[in-house]
Amino acid sequence: MAVIFTAFAFQYLPWMFVTRLTFIYHFFSAVPFMILCQVYVIQQAMERWPKARWAVSGYLTVAGLLFIIFYQLSGMEVSTDYIDRLRWLKSWIF
Repeated sequence: MAVIFTAFAFQYLPWMFVTRLTFIYHFFSAVPFMILCQVYVIQQAMERWPKARWAVSGYLTVAGLLFIIFYQLSGMEVSTDYIDRLRWLKSWIF
């Protein structure tokens, strides 16, 4: 796990200290390592606490629903009303 976490850190940390504007594609190289870290944590939780299956199922359900909701912003043409409903935080810019 140390190798995966180190790889994630080397992909993610350099962009944290960039003072200019960064975009989401700058962080895409860290996504596979982030997913592997999440899989490891889920596996460890299910081995230690058998009842964690409900929490894991809830987490994966919420993650799947949020993916479906926000996937439409990946290049599809959507109405401004849809975008306004996705602004949960005032600082979000679409």
